Amino acid sequence: LLKGELHRINEQIVALEERSAPEHRASLQNLLNKKKEELTAHDAKPPVVVTKPENDPTLNQQIADASDEIEKVKSLVAEQDGNIARATQRRSTLAQLIATADRLIGRIENLNRQLQAFSNDSAQDFSSLGIAPDSVVRVTIDTVPLTTARTGYQTEQSEVGQSLDPNVRDSFAQKKASLSAQLRQLEDALDEPNRRYRAYEVALVTWEEQRNQLSGSADAQGSIAYYEAQIADLANISARLETAKDQRLNKAKEIHEVIRALADTYRELYAPVNTFIESRAIAKDKFHLNFEVGIVDNGFHDAFFEFVNQRVVGTFTGTEQGSKALSAILGAQDFNSEAGVEQFLNQIDTALHSVQIAGGSNAVRVGNQLKKQKAPIELFDYIFSLDYLKPRYALRMGTKELSELSPGERGTLLLVFYLLVDKDDLPLMIDQPEENLDNQTVFDLLVPCIKDARQRRQIIIVTHNPNLAVVCDADQVIHADLDKANKYTMSYTSGGIENPVINKAIVDILEGTMPAFKNRDSKYL
Repeated sequence: LLKGELHRINEQIVALEERSAPEHRASLQNLLNKKKEELTAHDAKPPVVVTKPENDPTLNQQIADASDEIEKVKSLVAEQDGNIARATQRRSTLAQLIATADRLIGRIENLNRQLQAFSNDSAQDFSSLGIAPDSVVRVTIDTVPLTTARTGYQTEQSEVGQSLDPNVRDSFAQKKASLSAQLRQLEDALDEPNRRYRAYEVALVTWEEQRNQLSGSADAQGSIAYYEAQIADLANISARLETAKDQRLNKAKEIHEVIRALADTYRELYAPVNTFIESRAIAKDKFHLNFEVGIVDNGFHDAFFEFVNQRVVGTFTGTEQGSKALSAILGAQDFNSEAGVEQFLNQIDTALHSVQIAGGSNAVRVGNQLKKQKAPIELFDYIFSLDYLKPRYALRMGTKELSELSPGERGTLLLVFYLLVDKDDLPLMIDQPEENLDNQTVFDLLVPCIKDARQRRQIIIVTHNPNLAVVCDADQVIHADLDKANKYTMSYTSGGIENPVINKAIVDILEGTMPAFKNRDSKYL
């Protein structure tokens, strides 16, 4: 819903930016100049003046009677012209009203679909709570007044259309045609001098009408007054554009608030992990574990250049240079905060509308920087809808995320979760946990975790490392022996570390015999 509202604001912004472009002003001024030239040329060629003829009294009376009749018919023709003009305007208004009704009907259909989707998605939840959905949500939609009004407008539109059809009996157009024919007959009945004078009067009226059309009014499209009003209105474009951009930014902030709410949900879901980290000194002090949920950019760079052509003049010109410019903007932002998002959107918008040059910047049009078949509104919708911002959770060990850890570090972290985070109390068997780990890591990190975990569950370890067998103070050590000479017979001996047989096996296998152990001991000292 927010994106739909954002799109409508972007439509306004695109229209205002097109009107604020210097090219648009130049185009309007050019059209105004041409209309003024047409008016000058029109004023230079008025109808040739014909003096009203002088006639004898008898003929004057006949001419006067004919003139009165002509004036009556002309008045009726003018009346039909007025009817036609009003009917034409009404037909246009009715078309707009029908279109408005259609838009409302479409929105109501969308609302019904959303309500139906909500009902389908929520039915099971309401049922599990034992609550009737209509006791919580009750929406009444009655489209009868809307469809009735639309039908009335359509009927009237048809009637108005018939009144403008010259082939329909007694329509305004047919009446005008009949009166115009009558007027021509009356004018033809005059003698030549009076006929020429009447022709002059008609030509003068036509000339004045044409002049009025050229001069026009502010709402008469294509007239001098219209273009002057359009040019004068350009003075307000900047203020209206700034207002629309403020509205767009506020709408983007609302979208960001929804994304932040989703991030909060992630934090709630992973709260037990943070609780564990805070409560376990091993995890916090030795592993330096920390869990973070953040709103991060998810592919803006590549998607942005699907719109922007880096071969034209702009802030992002050049494959390498433009990429660096965008990366610099992205790298400086904190998408977790509203202020950070606002700063990013303002910087991107500024970069798209101006290019930095020595000592200042030059304005550039967004449309001129886009690839073929890409429109500014598509780019604006993408940037300000924040589709590229996603909540992301990350587990860190020190300053490195999970994906940046070495295989040994990942293995250690996995073991930590099995040993400390996992709340299960079933026996846990681990095969060679020391693999890919140095002895110091085994002693400093792995041994404390195993000692902690053994307090609540049985731990069985297969190992070649004496730190795990001895330093962890194993309750029982099982020594496996393979007798190759006796048909590869496998035998097992078990007991505590203090058991002489087990003790000797530990020294021989894990320490490399007692002489080797003592030799290392003497070298270390």
